Amino acid sequence: RRERIRRRHESSTFRLRVPLSSDMLSLSKHMRYAAAAYGLIGMGNCWSRYGKGQVPWMCDEDVIQDLTGLNRSDIICINPGEGIYQPAHFVAIDHKDKEVIVAIRGTMSIQDVLVDLVCQNENFTSVLEDEEDEMVVEGKAHEGFLKSAQRLAGKLHEPVVEALSNNPEYRLVVVGHSLGAGVATLLTLLWARIPVFRARDIHGYSYASPCCVCESISQAPFTRRHVTSVVFGDDLVSRLSLATFRELQRDIANISIKNNESSNQTTDADDEEKLYCAGKVWWLESNEYKPHPIVEIDPVEDLHHIELFSDMLTTHLPWAYLDALEKLDTHSDSGTENPI
Repeated sequence: RRERIRRRHESSTFRLRVPLSSDMLSLSKHMRYAAAAYGLIGMGNCWSRYGKGQVPWMCDEDVIQDLTGLNRSDIICINPGEGIYQPAHFVAIDHKDKEVIVAIRGTMSIQDVLVDLVCQNENFTSVLEDEEDEMVVEGKAHEGFLKSAQRLAGKLHEPVVEALSNNPEYRLVVVGHSLGAGVATLLTLLWARIPVFRARDIHGYSYASPCCVCESISQAPFTRRHVTSVVFGDDLVSRLSLATFRELQRDIANISIKNNESSNQTTDADDEEKLYCAGKVWWLESNEYKPHPIVEIDPVEDLHHIELFSDMLTTHLPWAYLDALEKLDTHSDSGTENPI
């Protein structure tokens, strides 16, 4: 961390990018949808853990209504999850902001844990730039998230197309937190190649996103146009992939053994391509960029290996993201670039 800070201060070309207030309002709003996907059990536990008193909800619909401000009639469907590679989700229509929203839940069940653990790299084809003459980019994606996104893409295609047809001026938004964020990223990239969805300015908002795509896809112009990710503080999950975990194992072993032979050993981590969160990535309340509360980063530069901190797990919780985003001052329109 100290080395990264030193390099930025010594660089004459580095410019710090901060979001506009309109962007902040959008990030905060869509996090509420991502949190609502956890339903009564997930958000009820968070409510109790944060000392909010008696849980005010009786069912999943109550949670969605309270967190998003929707009417119950605006909720098209709620699915509690149907097994492995089929995460819980809901689809709703936000008439105020003219959006059809697909919200995907993060890890809560044994099946979700299994999806997280299917973390080998799988071949994935995306698009380099958003043009009529598509130039594809071949890369890698998290296998479990990709399989989940592919299943949701088929399952939700018809109801989402119908919702868009009934609301011709609305755009399509996909949101998620944690596992839901990884699936939301890949579902957005899959659907963005379909003309009916691309024409509706499809966009994915991924909060506490796990590492889900390789470098070439993570920061491709097509990905940056269609996906926005948010990382809070020292959240471990946005640094965690099979490659970075094996890299950490190797580093710990080398420190323990303390001899040159072990430090020169190679492991599978050297052959495994690293994965990253994707698109335009906002880092919220990072100690590296104080006093700026939120800045845009390149995950390849800033989140390329696991770093251990005391709050690396607590910062991952959905309520932590909700609180942090809503505490930010959204009234200042300070532009998009400032020197550090």
